[in-house]
Amino acid sequence: MIVSGVPTRLIIYQNNTQDINLIGLQDSTGAFVNDATGEATLLDGSRNPDSVFNDLSMVYTSGSNGNYVVTIPGTFEAAVGSEYTTVIDGDANGAHFHLEIPTEVRVRTK
Repeated sequence: MIVSGVPTRLIIYQNNTQDINLIGLQDSTGAFVNDATGEATLLDGSRNPDSVFNDLSMVYTSGSNGNYVVTIPGTFEAAVGSEYTTVIDGDANGAHFHLEIPTEVRVRTK
């Protein structure tokens, strides 16, 4: 499967509800996939999962062309740092996709 619109680095903020958007999930023929299931998890530098940002469901954006969103709850408060990885795993029509995105946790100042 192909996902376009994935950042090379993800920045997320402590104690803020925020969304991660996956744009344009496609199968090997280029057709948009609108029925995938998947989860996202934040791993620390030792590959341990965060207690809040762990197995968060990927939800299809109704009426879109393969767009999905993962919502991180406002209770998220991992330590500030840049040694994190966001892992998104999903399945559709017998195929599996796996994304690993370098992630930085920051404090929101405004």
